Amino acid sequence: MQIDVNCDMGEGFDENEALIMPLIDSANISCGYHAGTEESIKNTIALAIKYDVKIGAHPSYLDKENFGRNNHILTKHQTAQNFELALAATQAVFDFNPKLVFYGLAGSQHLIAAQKIGLQAASEVFSDRSYQSDSSLTPRSQSNALLKDLNQIAIQVSGIIKNQEIRATDGVMIKIKADTICIHGDGPEAVGIARKIREVLNSDIF
Repeated sequence: MQIDVNCDMGEGFDENEALIMPLIDSANISCGYHAGTEESIKNTIALAIKYDVKIGAHPSYLDKENFGRNNHILTKHQTAQNFELALAATQAVFDFNPKLVFYGLAGSQHLIAAQKIGLQAASEVFSDRSYQSDSSLTPRSQSNALLKDLNQIAIQVSGIIKNQEIRATDGVMIKIKADTICIHGDGPEAVGIARKIREVLNSDIF
């Protein structure tokens, strides 16, 4: 099974990026209100080109100190849960270039909206985030939102790829479609996670 590995990049963790870039297929480069700057965007693009990694834009809320992760009530922004907003976002991408691929959270309104307008979309899952039984990500405000144990991450990724399922925090196994697996580039454990995922993908079990 061919699966893409992507990573959020351009957030100021330059040392991580140099080590992670050879291990991934796609780079989500922070832009707009995100943590990135014009210089960091250019540097990350150059690094991606060096390793033949696909490039994508990663917009966010005006929330640089939290990498755009805190929700804000803004016009046409809560796109993963709201179909009308997801339709606006996917339509904007389609109007810019209908050949682009929209990476959307697995099970989200992004994917439904993209299908409606004929935009190619990739169903994204997370290697280092825990899930709720409704297939949503555990809020970062909760202590168990992030996975840091490499063996636990390897088990989660293996289950996603082999069985198209993932274990929620309450123990329930939920079905999930994955075209691409996301790694977060910030944090001291990011490089180890990237290496572990590549190790799983290159193993004989697949």
